[in-house]
Amino acid sequence: MVRKIIITLSTLLYALLIIYVSLSKLSNSTQFKFEHMDKVIHYMIYSIFCLLIYNTAKAYNLKKSLIITVVLTISFGIIIELCQSILTTYRNFELLDIFANIMGTFTIAMFLNSKKHC
Repeated sequence: MVRKIIITLSTLLYALLIIYVSLSKLSNSTQFKFEHMDKVIHYMIYSIFCLLIYNTAKAYNLKKSLIITVVLTISFGIIIELCQSILTTYRNFELLDIFANIMGTFTIAMFLNSKKHC
């Protein structure tokens, strides 16, 4: 029971962190070493998020937990991108961000799926 609570809270806190960072105004001093570094960051953030959601789904013994995980992670990423364009004047909707989120999600999903078949 305690394990479920910790896993669930970790996932929820991580989701809140994504929301906060995604909707916050970044300072002009946020410069990346190469042009698409933000896409790499999106990839990593959503890889971790996918793993957290999967662990939460497994903790609750949900059937089709991998499918649920992929759908929730991708949907969350799309909603965040939409919120950036609707709720802020300083952030933009970017399809490449969604693509990076999806790639991070699919990478972890493929890894998790391959572990099931080992």
